[in-house]
Amino acid sequence: MLPQTDPHQTIYISRGTRFHENTTSFLSRNGGDPALANFLRKLKEHLLPRMRGVPDDGHQYTAQELRSIVFENNRIYKHKVVQHNYTTYDLRRKSNSRNPRFSADIMVLSNDSGGYPYWFGRIIGVFHARVLDFDSPTPNQARNVHFVYVRWYELDRKSRFGLRAKRFPRLHFFPANSPLAFSFINPKDILRAAHIIPAYAYGRTNESLPGKTVARPEAEDDDYKYFYAAM
Repeated sequence: MLPQTDPHQTIYISRGTRFHENTTSFLSRNGGDPALANFLRKLKEHLLPRMRGVPDDGHQYTAQELRSIVFENNRIYKHKVVQHNYTTYDLRRKSNSRNPRFSADIMVLSNDSGGYPYWFGRIIGVFHARVLDFDSPTPNQARNVHFVYVRWYELDRKSRFGLRAKRFPRLHFFPANSPLAFSFINPKDILRAAHIIPAYAYGRTNESLPGKTVARPEAEDDDYKYFYAAM
């Protein structure tokens, strides 16, 4: 259970260090998992602009630039829950929690100015790390940085949706080899939890992500083919 938090605080994640992973061992143990392809590079590309306080504009960093981002003791720390405080439609404050093992669907703002205003994703992991930037003015001062690893849904634009169509938006997971399938986000970018409903009538598939993977519960070998985003 998480402690009570200040309602003005949007996101709360523990800073506990009980559950940790050595990054080298973690990636070696899960070698071949498509969900973890380029995991370390993606993480450093996400953290570098945050450490330097510059916009994340999709800039492609060189390997030399990324080498300046180092994890203290080569560790990332895992957390079970991210709690999100939000304002309800009747202007009250409520909170909900996302746990990657049970209920982990979220929504964020889309950067597509002419398209659907939200992106939907499923949290795979909630982490923090003590991060050093060797190219900063204070290279020996580590900072606590929280980050969330997300598997993204793609909006099925072939399916009509909205109030006029009287249908929910239909989603499916991006193929694992798509550059948009997995990424890290700042927990503060989470708008709130999303209610994503499996479209049972279409059955299940493993086409987008075959085999055992950290992106699914251990007992599952596949995903539902389609989902609906409740409005």
